[in-house]
Amino acid sequence: MDLKRFASCLKKAIRTDAAYEALDAGPISGDWLEGGCWTLAHAVAGLLDGELWAFVSRPKHSQTLVVQHVVVKVGNKFIDGDGLWTENDLFDHFIEVVERWPTFSGHLDLVPFTPRMQATATRREWAICDTRAATAILPALMKCARRR
Repeated sequence: MDLKRFASCLKKAIRTDAAYEALDAGPISGDWLEGGCWTLAHAVAGLLDGELWAFVSRPKHSQTLVVQHVVVKVGNKFIDGDGLWTENDLFDHFIEVVERWPTFSGHLDLVPFTPRMQATATRREWAICDTRAATAILPALMKCARRR
């Protein structure tokens, strides 16, 4: 599969009315990139046989890891709702994103994600993998996977 084409299709697929409706029908507040990233990553990882990875921060003077964003690793590339990335490019992109967050502080790491990490999500309502929404978005993702 051409991961670059898949990621481009994914970016469009999650920005449709149907995709937003699937996410809005569940418990997640936000969108597929902010709040729904774990749900999206769960669906993509299942389709591409990828691994879940997470950006975590460590606030100053704390050992607690705070989950900031969940992505999918396939081979040596990373996919999220914004595209296909090398590790360095993903870091650069995400640092640009968090610099706009007024409440962000600490050190960022990219680590393998485990569901136990959900307890440390930035906001409680983001600590959800809405499998119903993941299932609802799956046909669009499968269509992206079939594109040549």
